[in-house]
Amino acid sequence: MTTAMPLDTERSDEASGMALSSALNTIPVISGMAYSSARMRLHRVLRGLQIPEVSCTLAGGDFSTFYRSLPVGSQIQTSITSSNGWLELRFEADVPESLCDQLAAERFHFQARDYNSSNEGHRRLVLSRTYPEAKAIDLEKAQQLLLEPTAEERRQAASETEKALSTTQGRLSSVQEDLRIAANIQQRMLVSQEKLERIHPGVDCQAHMIPCLDIGGDFYDIINLDTDHIAVVIGDVSGKGITAAMMMATCITLLRAYSESFRSPSRMMRKINPRLVDGNELDCLFTTLFLGMINLQKGTFTYCNAGHNPAFIQRVNGSIEELSEVHGPAVGVFEQVPYEETRVHFNSGDRLLLYTDGVSETFNTKGDLYGVDRIKDFCRVSSINTKVQPFLTDLLADLKLFSDNELPHDDITLVAIQRRKEVKENVIQRQQQTTATVEGIAELMTMSDAFCQEHAISMEVSGK
Repeated sequence: MTTAMPLDTERSDEASGMALSSALNTIPVISGMAYSSARMRLHRVLRGLQIPEVSCTLAGGDFSTFYRSLPVGSQIQTSITSSNGWLELRFEADVPESLCDQLAAERFHFQARDYNSSNEGHRRLVLSRTYPEAKAIDLEKAQQLLLEPTAEERRQAASETEKALSTTQGRLSSVQEDLRIAANIQQRMLVSQEKLERIHPGVDCQAHMIPCLDIGGDFYDIINLDTDHIAVVIGDVSGKGITAAMMMATCITLLRAYSESFRSPSRMMRKINPRLVDGNELDCLFTTLFLGMINLQKGTFTYCNAGHNPAFIQRVNGSIEELSEVHGPAVGVFEQVPYEETRVHFNSGDRLLLYTDGVSETFNTKGDLYGVDRIKDFCRVSSINTKVQPFLTDLLADLKLFSDNELPHDDITLVAIQRRKEVKENVIQRQQQTTATVEGIAELMTMSDAFCQEHAISMEVSGK
């Protein structure tokens, strides 16, 4: 039995002690009879190191007292080291200050010292003992055996893992539900397929947005402003997730607000940009935008491109015109940008295609890029008489075929607008002049009935 050593309460090298303890391995303190299994494991370790039986028994007793006095859930850090022919066995743990003196006094075999702990209200208690190092011992095996979990420790670890997994699954379910709600909100902000079909009698338009994650950063909008003007926009916010979705929502809100006052894409872009720059210093998001205005009366399409992909117009004669002008950088980066605009013809029967880089940058399993030229070639071979819905469906099918079902790395968004061909009306007129009397009205009714009968107009219409 060793002589008790005084507690080293005035220890000045606390930092060095903490550095050493951080490199140790841990034994969890578990309720019940778990201490007994841990003590038996320690006994086997010491016997394997050829420590005398008496020392093994005393060490086990001190260890049991130390273990059972600690609160359940504490961690005992342990190590066996070899130096200059001596083995050192060491245990240490954060101990409530009220127990520190008692635990130090109750040991018979180990030397004790304590020092300040980073855990408030606790002291760091260290129990250590040195033994002569016998020849032909396997220190590495002993160290491994000391850390081999007991049955109670395995059950405890399994229980903690199960609880952690259950907690994680609960949090994941909550996050997934939030993402589902956010994704639904995002989809509702976009123009629905049903509304697209009745945007304006003068155009046939459709759009598809396929996010690669639950929430995407792409967006589009088509706005019927009046009988002659239709605004169309497509955008791509840098990044993904909630932050990008909020930026996307802000863009759409600003676009719809400014489209009420302006018919110039460049003026709208100059208004939107500084609003997106404001407050964007931390997130540093940027948004590529392609904003266009269709004037049905004049047969023109005026557009402003802020760092976005070029659009295409497929003419009635089958030719493809690339709208390649870029009028400035993406919005949300520089506050003052003098965006300009370009105007082209958009005649009866012409079809406009807008897309995001998720389309042109689709890869296949070989690493090949779909590319802008392939989009242009698809438009070239597609019949101008094909309605926009099957046109976009066929383009998406071509993308899928090209990628060989490779998962998309970016959101995919497509917008197609085609001016409906003008139909010449065959107007038949007949004029009749009469006096504003009862007899005159009867005469007009007789003339109207004869006119409807002559031109095979139904009784329902003629009656009205």
